[in-house]
Amino acid sequence: MIHQKWPEFKPESMSIDFEKAAFNAANKIFPEIRILGCLFHLAQNFKKQFTGHLLRRYNTEPDFAVEARKILALAFVKPEDLDRAVCELSESWEEVEHRGEDDGEDLITTDLSVLEPVLKWFEDNYMGKVDRRGNRRSPQFAVDMWNCHDRVLKNDPRTNNRAEAAHRRLQRELGADHPSIWKFIESLRKVQIGVDKSFEDMLIGRPAEQKRKKYRDADLRIRRLVDGYDEDNLLDFLHGIATNIGMS
Repeated sequence: MIHQKWPEFKPESMSIDFEKAAFNAANKIFPEIRILGCLFHLAQNFKKQFTGHLLRRYNTEPDFAVEARKILALAFVKPEDLDRAVCELSESWEEVEHRGEDDGEDLITTDLSVLEPVLKWFEDNYMGKVDRRGNRRSPQFAVDMWNCHDRVLKNDPRTNNRAEAAHRRLQRELGADHPSIWKFIESLRKVQIGVDKSFEDMLIGRPAEQKRKKYRDADLRIRRLVDGYDEDNLLDFLHGIATNIGMS
């Protein structure tokens, strides 16, 4: 619809959810566009892998939760270091399990091999399955679509949360799952008034509404970690990122 109404519109990039249909549609209409996956929705897809016992451990064992989020933290690793980061992460879990056996610890709290299927899911969908020759096939979502390393360095947004916020405002205005057409139109008008005001504030130099302090502080810590990125200390990097990101 946008392309029909505004054929000269040629965006350089677009942030979308990790939905293959949306990805294909954007590529078809704007073949030259750079499509960026939203980190928030990547985290949502990641969260869906945690059910039952895995979810209970994630919610009750802080150390286990950090280990789990190291998989999501791979989104901040330089693309050329991803394969090595995955190998080192998997090996680190084996070492923890063996250390637990040697020390006589309760394996319920040391067994991290249960995270291997989640890591495999991430590899298959976002890095590509490994064929018999040891080469990766094309993943469902290309690495440059979801990798955030350069986005952090360039201060580019990692999520499309502003669009999500607009959707939530519209839902609040509607107040029902099946509103009348008149209620829908009136709600759109009210939301658009807010969007227009935000745009006007930006044009006249008023400061934009800031994130909550804890999120701003986390962003600063992530930026420092990415600035100090060391390919020889990937596990430390993953640990640092994992302590500053969430699963939702």
